[in-house]
Parts: sequence; C-alpha cells; structure tokens
Amino acid sequence: MISHVDHDGGSTYYPRIVLCLPGPWESREDLEARLRAGAFRLEEGKMLSSDGREAFEAEYRGPDPRMTSAFQASACRVRPSLTPADFHAIGGHRGVLYVLSDAYGRSTAAASAGRMIEVGQALVDAGAIAVKCESAGIAHSARRWRELAGRIFEAFVRLPILSDADEIYSCGMQLLGAPEGILPLKAFGERNLMAAYRVLEDFLRGVEKEAASRYPAQRTFRSPESGRFLATLEPCTKYEQDDFMWNRWGCYRLQRSTE
Repeated sequence: MISHVDHDGGSTYYPRIVLCLPGPWESREDLEARLRAGAFRLEEGKMLSSDGREAFEAEYRGPDPRMTSAFQASACRVRPSLTPADFHAIGGHRGVLYVLSDAYGRSTAAASAGRMIEVGQALVDAGAIAVKCESAGIAHSARRWRELAGRIFEAFVRLPILSDADEIYSCGMQLLGAPEGILPLKAFGERNLMAAYRVLEDFLRGVEKEAASRYPAQRTFRSPESGRFLATLEPCTKYEQDDFMWNRWGCYRLQRSTE
C-alpha cells in the first residue's frame, strides 16, 4: 500500500517483493489442493488470504532448467542455509510459483515485508523447496524461511555484494523502505572483506530502525571496531528505475572520517 505520506514527488516506481518458489507440484491444481487447508489459497492467478481480504499476484509455471543455477547464484553467503541436498531437490522440482506483493511505500514497508514472509511460509508448508526473493537476489532454504518470521532484514537484504569498483554494497533495503549502503574496501587495507561487511551491516541495521519520514543527506556512523564514518546519500544508479532491485530512497556511501 502507498499512503499519502509516501509521495515525495519522485519516481512513480515503488518497491514490490517478488518471491520465486520451486516445489514438487505437478500442476497448479496440485498446489491449490495442498494450500486449501492453510492460511492462503491459490485461485485464478492470485494468492488469497483465507478470509479473502488480501490478494497477491501469483503465477504458476512448469519446471525451469535454470532454477538450480539461479538459486546457487543467489544463495545467502554470510548465513548460508542451502545445502547440496537442497540444490539436488531444486533440480528435481516439478513446478514454480511466483508471488508478487502490491507496490508499497516506506510507511507500510515493514508490514508488507513481514506479510510476504508469511505468504512464503504458507507455500513452504505446501511443499516449496526453497525461497528466492527476486527483488533482492537472495535465496534461502525452506527450513531457514520457517525461522524468518518478523526478521525482514535477514529475509530480504543481500549483503555483502562485491563490485568491480572494489567496494561492497547491499541490495534489498528498498523492500524495508530504506536506502542501500555502499562501502569502499580501500579503507580496510588488504581487502578485509569481513571487517567491511560488519561495518556496513551495523550501519544498515541502524538505518532500518529509523522512524524519520526523510533520510538526511549526510550522517555519521561510529563502528566500535573500525572507527568513524561519514555517510552521504546519493541516487541509486546500479539499476534502472523499472527494475525490481532499484531503490527509490537511494544509497548511503560510507567513507572513513578523520574528524
């Protein structure tokens, strides 16, 4: 949902969560039957809540030979959950369901993201092997997804991503209604990736918890381990505006501060 407080005069593109779930379902009817007794049901291209008050776009497709490689590329690296057995099961999937949230703004981001975790859990209960968020490029095992209730940062933020410019960045913060983070590795000497990752994750978790209606153009952040950083907000240029991964709230670029 996009409320009046979300309109900032910027782009008309707002975040949407897109989930990809491979499963053992031989047909759409098979999946419909497995969901029938749960909190959601699949009906006429929609995932509907049991009371019929919520509807999410959904599309059932047959097996896709690219699915295993797609999940391997998107597997969470810092907190891995997908095992060789999971990848083997993904390779043997019989159907795939894609579910899309409505577009939403910052004021409803936490609730919308939390609800999509619940949608994914219903599908895991119906046999989904794993869950990949297409809007962030992060994938989890079914077992991990069951543990993610209320943990939207872990579910939807991929971090760290290493760029060709010798920096790390995040993807998925737009789904939480917040800017991404970018951190050059040169500030850490000899490419100390894990130290940089800890700084960027701590910074982004602080940004996620903010209740302010606007993000400041500049801010400071102090890491107990790595010192003080200046964060400057800049537009998101890694993706086009119509890409699900584009962040309308921009990116904070962190630089080590000498002050």
